[in-house]
Amino acid sequence: MPATSIQRRVLGRGMSPLLAIAFFVFLLVPSASGSQVGALTTFTNGTVADADEVNANFTAVRSAVNDNDTRITALENAGGAPFDVDSYASGTRRGFITVPANGQADLIPPANETWLVRSLTGTPSGANTTFGWADGSEELTINNFSGNGLSGVAIAISDAGWLRFKNSTGSAFALYYTASIVAAEHVFQLVDVPAAGTQTFRPPAGQTWFVTNCLTESQFSDPRAAFTDGVNTAGSFVRNGVASAAFISIDNTNYVTYNNSTGGAQKFVVTGVRIP
Repeated sequence: MPATSIQRRVLGRGMSPLLAIAFFVFLLVPSASGSQVGALTTFTNGTVADADEVNANFTAVRSAVNDNDTRITALENAGGAPFDVDSYASGTRRGFITVPANGQADLIPPANETWLVRSLTGTPSGANTTFGWADGSEELTINNFSGNGLSGVAIAISDAGWLRFKNSTGSAFALYYTASIVAAEHVFQLVDVPAAGTQTFRPPAGQTWFVTNCLTESQFSDPRAAFTDGVNTAGSFVRNGVASAAFISIDNTNYVTYNNSTGGAQKFVVTGVRIP
């Protein structure tokens, strides 16, 4: 409720200005934890209260309450809530992609579309077929693509960063993909991590990203990625190249850190969406 409405209701019942201020502050100060109320003018019994000082007290409390309301609303509408794919989905894409013998094929959405690839089904030929990431200037091999494909994932792609499949066998193979189209900006970053070192990634200041996946070229238990605020760290969420669907929000103060305990430099791709 706006502070001015409370002010009118309290004073309208014949309460004295001094008692009204005390009642008003008692009601509203506990809710002002995000933006604290500054020093207020103290009045003494038996003296005349100056209207300017009374109004200044009301203004200070009202400003703090309204500021808290703005902060709470922002948290409810943005990073405080998990990313709900269904809320932003505007359709689905599905189909086959054929990887030619001794060749490669790219899974690239049409211009101005962001996809969340949810599954890849097929039976490629083990270590001679690979699954990777490309953005037109760099690429990395994420995993040997064998078995029955991938499921339970959500890899954000667009015509700026997409999936690449390579086949070094003498036989072509086909993959069936399913993807959700989401009304959100595709964001990604390729990060270089030195041998036996760490690296962090933070979105630009003022931006919140929902990480849908973290992709690494390592085939082993390391390197690994985790979430941190610079003090606390939540354990690793990616191994063997591809993480399960994450949908975890990061920003400039809560971000991703990468640990590489191998003897060689590694690359990571953090990929996700930015909600307008």
